[in-house]
Amino acid sequence: ALLPWNFFNTALMGSVGSIVGNAHLVKKVYFPREVLPLSAVLADFVNFLLALVVLFVMLFAFRVPLTRWALWLPIIMVIQLVFTVGLGLALATVNVFYRDTGVIMSVVLQAWFFLTPVFYPIDILPTQRLVAGLSLNIHRLTYILNPMASIIASYRVVLYHGSPPAVDFMIRTF
Repeated sequence: ALLPWNFFNTALMGSVGSIVGNAHLVKKVYFPREVLPLSAVLADFVNFLLALVVLFVMLFAFRVPLTRWALWLPIIMVIQLVFTVGLGLALATVNVFYRDTGVIMSVVLQAWFFLTPVFYPIDILPTQRLVAGLSLNIHRLTYILNPMASIIASYRVVLYHGSPPAVDFMIRTF
């Protein structure tokens, strides 16, 4: 769970300052400005792929069996990549107009890290909670309101539990 989160964190922070950090290029040469945040995300994606190679070596060394559901891994990675690119492009644009976006995002990402079940299983959260007379399913709300929670859960389920990812969590009702 830490590998996908580190990719997300470093890619977002790299893309936030990519346009402002390369202002000398933006002012001198015409090229699509989207290339700068995209290159920051893709560079961190390459680092993520290299870290996954080490993870697979460790899984092999500890004899963790991979099932056929591990074939979902590239799809989950593409979903995370698209989500990260989209958020990175939006934040890089906001950072052009509001230069404190990078500082604010470092705090937001730190809080987001603790709201995402990276080091703790989601099972320690209560399943149901009564709020203002409404019974809320906390697990479903975590997955719906926090896209990284569902992505990280998908990595875990596919690699460690050997079962298919829950791709229908948005379809079911409360």
